[in-house]
Amino acid sequence: MAIKIGVALYFFPPKNNLPGYFHWAIVATTASSWNIQPVMVYEIKRGMSGRFVQSFTFEQLDGSGAFTGIVDLFTTTAYSTFNQISDRLVSIGAEDRGWRFLGGFGPEAGWDCTAWVLQALQRFRDDRAWNVPDEIFLRVYTSILNRGSEMLYSGVSAYIKTAPLIRIRGY
Repeated sequence: MAIKIGVALYFFPPKNNLPGYFHWAIVATTASSWNIQPVMVYEIKRGMSGRFVQSFTFEQLDGSGAFTGIVDLFTTTAYSTFNQISDRLVSIGAEDRGWRFLGGFGPEAGWDCTAWVLQALQRFRDDRAWNVPDEIFLRVYTSILNRGSEMLYSGVSAYIKTAPLIRIRGY
């Protein structure tokens, strides 16, 4: 069974003198379209203690006012169940273990949902579930941010907004 993988983006506007930001989460579905809900959401978020915790749940994405859209990444048969993906991601952990995105196109130093998602994407690549060239992978952080901004500021009204990671000119 093929599983579609993407990154869900939720925009939280500036508040209390803090800048706005995108919350990132891995999303997966066996449906042919992201519009078919719910989808599996894999993420880290702040728990009651203020520390990051992992959350792997089925969710209706359009239920959040902050939900912006999905950057559609790839479809794979390397994993046949959502549990197989969970098994690969749970070992990343919610805590900062020192992993940082390679190259000069990643987030600022530190641990947050963005770094966690990028490590998950690296794991998908290591598992050969996502066969993406180095030049695209090393820019995945900025590419996802760019697609998120496009979805956030587009006037397009859609049930679930989606954008491909890479736009190929002429197609």
